[in-house]
Amino acid sequence: MNAVEERLERIGEAWLAFTDDPEARIGRWRLDGDEIGLVETFMEAQTMEGSAVEDFFLRLDVPFAVPAAHGLRLREAFIQEIEAAADEMAEAGVEPWRPPPLGPQVDDVAELLALMHAFATTYRSLFPRVILVLLPGELPAGPDAWRWWVSRLAERPIPEHLRFMLFDPTAAPLLDDVASASPSTVMTQAPDLDPAGMLEQLARDVGGTGPGDLFRRYFVGMSTAAQRGDLQAALRMGDSAAELAKRQGWPQQVAVVHMATGSLLLGSGQL
Repeated sequence: MNAVEERLERIGEAWLAFTDDPEARIGRWRLDGDEIGLVETFMEAQTMEGSAVEDFFLRLDVPFAVPAAHGLRLREAFIQEIEAAADEMAEAGVEPWRPPPLGPQVDDVAELLALMHAFATTYRSLFPRVILVLLPGELPAGPDAWRWWVSRLAERPIPEHLRFMLFDPTAAPLLDDVASASPSTVMTQAPDLDPAGMLEQLARDVGGTGPGDLFRRYFVGMSTAAQRGDLQAALRMGDSAAELAKRQGWPQQVAVVHMATGSLLLGSGQL
C-alpha cells in the first residue's frame, strides 16, 4: 500500500465510524489545508465506478451569508446540482426527480431536511444515505452566526439516512461548543493524514518498474516542478499521472491528481 492509499484508508475508516454510528448525523472533521483536500479526494473517489462506499455525496459551496436563510440557499443549490445531472441520470436509466414544493413554515432547516428526505426516499434503492458536504467559505455572516446555524441543525430530528459533513479548523475550531452540546449527534473526526509526510514517502518510494512506480514518478515530478515554479511542467506531469491511473483503473489515484492539480491552479490564480 502506498502513501496515498494509506491516507485514503484512514479517511475511509473514520468515515465508516461516522456512518456506522446509529446516532451521529453531523460529521465534524477537524482538519486544515491539504488535509481537507485529501478528504475531498476521498469523496470524489466515491463517485467513481468501483467505489466501496454506496452513499450519495453532494458538495455544496454555498457562502454562509444570510444565516436565517442559509438552509434555503442550500436547498436551491441542491436542486440545481440534481437538475444539472438530469441528462446523465437519464442515460443511466435513473428515473427523474421532482423536488417537493416549499412548505408553509418559514424554517430554512426544516425545508432543507424535507428536500433531502424526499430525494433520499426516491432513490433509496440506489444508495443507503444522502450526505451533504457543507462548504460555507469564509463565513461572511461571521463565526457566531455559523455556530448558531449548525446548532439549529444539530437540534433537529434528522433521519438516519441523512447526514451532514463539514470542516472545522484545527488551529482555531469554531464548533467546540456545538459538539459539546450535542455529543451524540455531532461526531468529531481528526484522522492523522500528514500530507507533507505523504509526499515525502512517495518521493522515497520512487524507483523500480511497473505502473505503480511510474505513477509515483509522475506524481512526485509534479510536486517537484510546482516547487520550482514551473506550472506547465507540473500540469504535464499531472496529466500523465492521471492518464496512467485511469488506464490502470485506480479511481483514488485519479482523484488525488485532480486534487493536486486544482491546488496548483488555485495557487497560480488560474482557478
